[in-house]
Amino acid sequence: MKNRVYILLLGVFTLLGSADAHAQKYKERRFIRSGNELYEKGDYVESEVSYRRAIEEAAGSLEANYNLAASLYKQEQFKEAAQMYESIIADSTIENEVSSQVLYNSGNSLFKQRELEKALEAYKSSLRINPNDMEAKFNLAYTQKLLEEDKKKQEQEDQNKDDQDKKDDQQDKENQNKDDQKDQDDKEGDKDQDKKDDQQKPEDKEGEGEQNRGNISKQDAEQMLNAVQMEEDKTREKQDAKKVKTVGKSGKNW
Repeated sequence: MKNRVYILLLGVFTLLGSADAHAQKYKERRFIRSGNELYEKGDYVESEVSYRRAIEEAAGSLEANYNLAASLYKQEQFKEAAQMYESIIADSTIENEVSSQVLYNSGNSLFKQRELEKALEAYKSSLRINPNDMEAKFNLAYTQKLLEEDKKKQEQEDQNKDDQDKKDDQQDKENQNKDDQKDQDDKEGDKDQDKKDDQQKPEDKEGEGEQNRGNISKQDAEQMLNAVQMEEDKTREKQDAKKVKTVGKSGKNW
């Protein structure tokens, strides 16, 4: 995008005083001319110095301020250039032709900062003053295209983000369901194990009893047999004594 420098061509002045008096009154012109020459040579840093010296002599010089902004733009100091163009636009005394150029350059400075919406408005304002400015029309169309592409890109990014969020939510739900199912399986597994343990305990006790019976010593077995035998002998003696008493009462010896 070409930034336009404004070089004011002064007409022939009618000198009312001496040459020294004229030079004293318009001494900022010397710095402006020097700045313009340096600008045309591509020495934008030195041209900036000359334009600033001109502004020190005449702060309200439209040409010095305009060309200083152009010099800053060439040095890619786009923010500072845009600020200067805005201050020039605020001056209601500038002519429409100059105002159109200022707005165009302001749009370029804003565009370089990727402030596309502001740049778009600057180009529109420039074209309202000069509808036949083809460069402003081209820049306007190009800026509109970039804004549309940025909008589509942002919409796509938002859609991708929404899709990713939905996938994450679905994954979280699936993980939660897996965790819940695992907890349920663990609980059921614990219950089944408890049942098995409860069923196993009587069998173990029974097995222990059988094992204990199988492990009785020979001495214990003999003592148990002797006790049983003694009990049987006592029972038998009682029965024999009862039989003797019964026979004695009813029987006769003669």
